[in-house]
Amino acid sequence: METKVYRLCNDKSPLTLLLASKNTHRKSILWYDEERNEQRALRYARNQKSIFEDEQNGQSIIGEIEFKDGSLVCNTRNDATLIKFLEHHPDNKVNGGNVFEELNHEAEAQEIIDLIEIEAEAISLARELDINEIERIGYKIWGVRAGKLKSAELRRDVLIYARNNSGDFLDMFEDVDSDIQVFVSKAISEGYIQWRRITLSCIGT
Repeated sequence: METKVYRLCNDKSPLTLLLASKNTHRKSILWYDEERNEQRALRYARNQKSIFEDEQNGQSIIGEIEFKDGSLVCNTRNDATLIKFLEHHPDNKVNGGNVFEELNHEAEAQEIIDLIEIEAEAISLARELDINEIERIGYKIWGVRAGKLKSAELRRDVLIYARNNSGDFLDMFEDVDSDIQVFVSKAISEGYIQWRRITLSCIGT
């Protein structure tokens, strides 16, 4: 049984929300019909096949549209009229609204897959680094603090960083300018360079 899932945008609160189901003076629920070149009033009625008020006949039973826990699940067979109403609703994100949107399972699944692949690539790359490369990456990330860590600790922290910051980790291998920063940080850590405070004084003549 195929379903469509709608959710409130931007984690809107309250998570339980009643969506306007008909056009009123207080809340305009209109759809611009390009063929007729006019605005048409929308109305969700459970006993009507059309979502347009001017096509509904007899007494209409207005349906309640409630988002529970931030979402609304519709059955494509039994809720065809409701789905069509939601597709035309001005509060729908695809229509320029900011109240609710359809959950695109395929797009979200692909986004998760992409993130997992980036994470796997970053971890794989981190595992293949030798100790010199691990130290180089450590100095890029943490500066002189990396010089205080033992080899195993540094490798562990680099692996954790690669897992939690996969995109940034991969970008480091394309960042040539930061090699100077690595050299300076390592030189300071190993004592080849020392910072000294210089006091300048003005000598009057």
